[in-house]
Amino acid sequence: KAKGFTTLLWIHGGGLHSGDKSKITEVAKRFVAEGHGVVSVNYRLYPNAKYPTQIQDVARAFAWVHNNIAGKGGNPNLIFVVGGSAGGHLTALLATNDSFLKQHELKSNAIRGAIPISGLMDVSRVGAQRRKGIWGEDPKIYRTASPLHHASKTAPPLLLMYAEHDTPDRRKQNQEMYDALIK
Repeated sequence: KAKGFTTLLWIHGGGLHSGDKSKITEVAKRFVAEGHGVVSVNYRLYPNAKYPTQIQDVARAFAWVHNNIAGKGGNPNLIFVVGGSAGGHLTALLATNDSFLKQHELKSNAIRGAIPISGLMDVSRVGAQRRKGIWGEDPKIYRTASPLHHASKTAPPLLLMYAEHDTPDRRKQNQEMYDALIK
């Protein structure tokens, strides 16, 4: 019955090879209790799906929410994207690389804000076997798939977060992303 509510598009983590949208049910209930909508999305997983399948799935989900949330009472101008770990990576990539939303006639400014939590910002720094399996062996693809290389003043507001016990490199990548966005 609510009207004009803010919506969180939640992207699960799991290293792009595991995880499921149902895992955020308890967290979603907290936001809903405060009057926000929550949409949790799945994406196809590695090894059956390789880049750019995951981000294309997320962009398609965002476009669907953007185009349909008003019919559910939400405000399509108040959609925030949030995710942790692999979901943080996909959150940051969706917010900074317009090419995926352009396929749905949208731009990153359709995202009111993004909250990548412990997101991978530079895929070239992933272990060689995983990097090759998900993104292949072309350094140009690594650059395209890395939010760090798309930081710009046109990106929606980002709240970058990482956990206390994340790896030093994950913390460093998020700091580098922050510095690039400020620059």
